[in-house]
Amino acid sequence: MRLRLLGTTTFDGEPVGLGSRDRQLLALLAVHAPDPVGNNLIVDELWGEQPPKNPTNAIQASVSRLRKKLASPIELTQSGYRLDLEPGEIDFVVVERLVQEVRSSNDSSARLVHATRAAELARRGLEGVSPLVERRIESLALAAEELYSEALVDERRFSEATVALEDLVTAHPYRESLWGLLMRSLYG
Repeated sequence: MRLRLLGTTTFDGEPVGLGSRDRQLLALLAVHAPDPVGNNLIVDELWGEQPPKNPTNAIQASVSRLRKKLASPIELTQSGYRLDLEPGEIDFVVVERLVQEVRSSNDSSARLVHATRAAELARRGLEGVSPLVERRIESLALAAEELYSEALVDERRFSEATVALEDLVTAHPYRESLWGLLMRSLYG
């Protein structure tokens, strides 16, 4: 993966020190990669109700800083700014793909391998991002953890599943599917 946003931000294996707005912008572009993100969405996500006096200049300055730090994988299109990376080069997009593979696989051992990898990546977390990106990452992380627990139950690894699920139902007590998995793991 060329771009890691989960945990410490790195690009091509090198740590990238970013200010909070630049990190928010990078995460926003990454969530939408390879599609462009328009200035209006960028302003809404980065500044919300208190946009800068000249948002276009503020966005250009942030993009300029990111281009310097990342050796310029950001391009301007007619529709907005676009991160010029393939989705498979961005860590949380890889997590999304792993989650999709787990959901579509009928092979329980393959499901466990992919779910384990997805959960490991998702556990790194992503902090200091816009609310839109934060919700997407939290939802993805929960899906990865749930699928990991389900794969453990399917592989009859009940004690491991029970430990993971007890933490999940404590954190998400209204998610019925987690309670169902916990009952299956306890029964097993």
